Amino acid sequence: MEYGQFKVEWPSMSETDNSDNILFEASQIAEQELNSDQQTAKGASNTVYHTNSSHYSDISEDDCDNLKVTKLVESTVVNSRQFGKTVSENELKDIVFSRLSPNTVAKSKWAVRTFHDWQNYRRTVATTSAIKTFQGDLLQMTKEQLNDALGYFIVEIKKQDGSEYKGQTLYELISAIQYHLRLNGVIVHFLEDNEFIGMRNVLDAKMKELSRRGIGLDKKRADIISVENEDILWKKGILGSDTPKQLLDTIFYLIGLNFALRAGKEHRNLRYGQNSQLSLHTSESGDQYLQYTEDVSKTNQGGLKHQKHKKKVVRAYENLDIPERCIVRLYEKYIRLRPKTCACDAFYLQPAKLNSKEHWYNSIPVGVHTLQNLVKNMCLRGGMTGNFTNHSLRATAATRLYNAGVDEQLIAETTGHSSDAIRVYKRTSNAQLQDVSDIIQNKRKKCKQENIPKSGIQEPSSRELSIENEHFKFNLKF
Repeated sequence: MEYGQFKVEWPSMSETDNSDNILFEASQIAEQELNSDQQTAKGASNTVYHTNSSHYSDISEDDCDNLKVTKLVESTVVNSRQFGKTVSENELKDIVFSRLSPNTVAKSKWAVRTFHDWQNYRRTVATTSAIKTFQGDLLQMTKEQLNDALGYFIVEIKKQDGSEYKGQTLYELISAIQYHLRLNGVIVHFLEDNEFIGMRNVLDAKMKELSRRGIGLDKKRADIISVENEDILWKKGILGSDTPKQLLDTIFYLIGLNFALRAGKEHRNLRYGQNSQLSLHTSESGDQYLQYTEDVSKTNQGGLKHQKHKKKVVRAYENLDIPERCIVRLYEKYIRLRPKTCACDAFYLQPAKLNSKEHWYNSIPVGVHTLQNLVKNMCLRGGMTGNFTNHSLRATAATRLYNAGVDEQLIAETTGHSSDAIRVYKRTSNAQLQDVSDIIQNKRKKCKQENIPKSGIQEPSSRELSIENEHFKFNLKF
């Protein structure tokens, strides 16, 4: 790191720490430089500052005591490899916008377009001065105008068939408009700023009204895949490794289930090669496992806000009990049957129409829409009814861990959620629902004798509880 006519270098590990003399040494060098002749000063204008190591970066204030100051190395050679291609203003904007979620941007555009359509419609039906009209673009409106206009918008907006939107959809409409404003430099907080209390009251009242009418109470969630249904998929040959299509579907299923991947980008972003998120390892005890290391996800996009975010790392160990269903074995087979030289690094490749024993797949990625419907189509072929999607694999992983009594923290590390957010994936089983009903109705279930210790707790009747051991005995009546 350079400061004026000086550069700062790391001392080698073998050098003696001389940090107390840094300022004195620096001042001496500075004085010599200021008293140097005019030729030296002239030559300094063409000086290129170099460090002797590529590791002189990210120097924190805590490290300053371990630095030494030396005189600059003069050079007129510019290292062209140090800098990338020069970019234009438009290219820089494209880089900034590339960080945005395509789905969020699409929702924002839809919300803004819907608002403008509502503006135009309201102007056409405004036959009296009693009906307000709202002119101008959203970006040009004051907070007072936004508060007023959005209140009317929330009450009047309907679907194209005239039916009501769900309360959650109205909330998302307002959030999407806020996103559009912020993206264009208008910083507002619809749910916090005092200027929007009127709009918030309207939104709250409208959502409560819709709830009273039973609109939007049921959330459509992906169904979990039971162990029994999974066995059906294997027995019917929908999952397996005998054909290119079958193996591709099975690898997708096992990766989505074992690593609790999100249905969208996390599958599409899987890579093969040097920078793959998937890697094979062997434990100290000799067990093989496939490891997934997260790079980018919905909750960890690698930007400024996620510098301290712990990356998700999940292992899937080999299945020695049922080797034909082993994720490690099937992963190795899939990799072995990929093209030896592949132009793309996409993990999921299209099955080859003309395949051989060594070559099952083409160097062409599986299409986005094909990937999106894999689990749905597998379950349909298996005769399963319900809302089964790729997200079912993630929900199934979380639910199976919950039902097995795994700690929430471990489940969150597997799914990549915070410990609170993971609870939305906890699905109640039919047996649990019946247990709740039986407890409320005071139905008694026979306890297995082997589960009751002889000197433990006995329950003579529904109104008396006896507890005894070799030292004491007492009864509780209630």
